[in-house]
Amino acid sequence: MKSIGNNIKKIRELRNFSQDHMAQKLGISQPEYSRIENDLVKIDADRLKKIAVILKVQIDLLYDFDIDKITR
Repeated sequence: MKSIGNNIKKIRELRNFSQDHMAQKLGISQPEYSRIENDLVKIDADRLKKIAVILKVQIDLLYDFDIDKITR
């Protein structure tokens, strides 16, 4: 099973979003966002919901990435 940070990164890249874009939408710095994708910080439920909304996916897809479930 891949890490949640890695799953977020894959979906972000499929959406062609930069880390800067994600950080801005979340109201954090790019280095802080990078720590999320590298699994260096624990993601609370509220932030996870915000990430899912920005990426336009269901939260469960952040835990269990499946490219076939991604709508473009």
